[in-house]
Amino acid sequence: MPAPKELDPSASLAALYGSKLRKLRTRAGWSQRELGDKIPIAHSRIAQFELGNETPPEDVNRKLDVLLGAEGDLVDLWVHARRTPFPDWVQTFVTYEARSKMMRKFSQIIPGLAQTEAYARAVLQAGQIYDDGDPEEKVRARLARQAVLERTDSPWVWIVLDEAVLYRVVGSRMVMRDQLVRLLDLGKRPRIHVQVLPFGTTDPAAMGGSFTLLTLPDGREVGYEEGIIFGRLVEDADEVMRRTVLLRSAASQCPVSGGISAVDPNGHGGALLMRVTREPLTNKQWRKSSYSNAAGGDCLEVADGVSSVVPVRDSKNPAGPGLVFPGAAWTLFIDAVRRD
Repeated sequence: MPAPKELDPSASLAALYGSKLRKLRTRAGWSQRELGDKIPIAHSRIAQFELGNETPPEDVNRKLDVLLGAEGDLVDLWVHARRTPFPDWVQTFVTYEARSKMMRKFSQIIPGLAQTEAYARAVLQAGQIYDDGDPEEKVRARLARQAVLERTDSPWVWIVLDEAVLYRVVGSRMVMRDQLVRLLDLGKRPRIHVQVLPFGTTDPAAMGGSFTLLTLPDGREVGYEEGIIFGRLVEDADEVMRRTVLLRSAASQCPVSGGISAVDPNGHGGALLMRVTREPLTNKQWRKSSYSNAAGGDCLEVADGVSSVVPVRDSKNPAGPGLVFPGAAWTLFIDAVRRD
């Protein structure tokens, strides 16, 4: 049996908690599996508690305190360990993030660095079912991380978003509207590039979770995988390379133009309204839109017979960039025009 990993109680409050838990378990003469069976909880979770990688839920902590005869010590220590704005498995990543020269992200939610305050608050409040921490403290901590984007030597940032992110309403429609405007504004910065992995792709990146790749000042690359209740720092070179391949594969399936060009100003569902495209549209059957005369011009043309999307172009510049609306978004647009 391999020797247990050494613990550094001075590393963090969670590490101090883990060290105390291990001492109590060892004193009781139980293995991690035996203690886990008594809760009951997987022995691997006990290992994560002891390593300081995870803090137990409150009910589990109270059971541990009673079973191990801690006389309230674990209960008292748990309160302080849970108050840190970032779990310990995030702390190292946040430190690396602040120092990074380049960030590459695939995300199934708007990344924290790009979130508005209202979007971040909605996400963190929804996550309270998994975590009893103070969501407002976490909102402040998340927004503070965004300072890295305001530096004169800010890192290069490349974000690939799963298209579902743009349609899922978080908080409210107006929260989504402001969030997508924020995303558009960030995408205009010379050091930030945003792409959207469209529906219909079977890229393996879209079937996993969100992850980030960071390039540090010394050229070293590290990765970070995250979910709503877990996170894992990836420092093994082979694992980082595998995620680099995943990200490149996902980006290769994004539209050439890559980004979002407009959002619904009224905050309706189906937040992504259109994309700029320079793909060949000259072979399509075009017709004048019945809504193109309102401003005294006959300039808006729509292509028929294109599966699931509605291409739109300026008849005065047919070779120029066009707009491609998802079918649902085009319907929303037409309905809004008719109401007005």
